[in-house]
Amino acid sequence: MKHHLTFKERNSNKFWQIEVSGNFFTVAYGKTGSSGQTQTKNFDDKETCLREAKKLLSEKLKKGI
Repeated sequence: MKHHLTFKERNSNKFWQIEVSGNFFTVAYGKTGSSGQTQTKNFDDKETCLREAKKLLSEKLKKGI
């Protein structure tokens, strides 16, 4: 699972991305055009990882990103 979101408003132009691979996911975020920052989170199993990734994605979509 991989999702890439962008947010553009006035002077703000940023991205947020999540990629799930097995039992871990990596989130990248920052200013569009930059490499941004990344964070990786590991889980005990694939199901928990996917559930948490979907939860995080849902939160970002609710915020309008």
